[in-house]
Amino acid sequence: MASENPSSKSQPSQLVGGLTEVQGTIESTIGSITGSDSWKEVGKEHQEAGAQEIAEAQKIAQKEAKKERIHGKIDSAVGMVLGDNEKQTRGNLQAEKAEWKKAVEGNHQMPEVSTERVDAKIKTAVGMITGDKDKQSEGNLQAEKAEWLHG
Repeated sequence: MASENPSSKSQPSQLVGGLTEVQGTIESTIGSITGSDSWKEVGKEHQEAGAQEIAEAQKIAQKEAKKERIHGKIDSAVGMVLGDNEKQTRGNLQAEKAEWKKAVEGNHQMPEVSTERVDAKIKTAVGMITGDKDKQSEGNLQAEKAEWLHG
């Protein structure tokens, strides 16, 4: 039975990068306490490697979120053109999810959402819950317009 190559590098991870940074901090602290330059140097190397892995993982997450958001917007536009409220809503939800994914896994900045966009999302949700397709469609259109005009 073949075994996996243990030296193969997996995709960068913010968690692994964070743990590597902590490891480096501990090693540097040990070096400072004991006066060991080698411990300090190894600690510094691990801190830098951890920070680099975090940055790489965030960059990948941002790219993935951007692609997912674009696909969601395309689905939303197709749904709007075809008059398919469900497709439009699914596309909007995918785009919204990607926006939050970017915030959580990427740049750690909360998305800025206008009051108009929030009101429109509420209108869409009410339309979905009550089965009022016109209200849902109106909310979807209002949300798209608000996003383009105000973010």
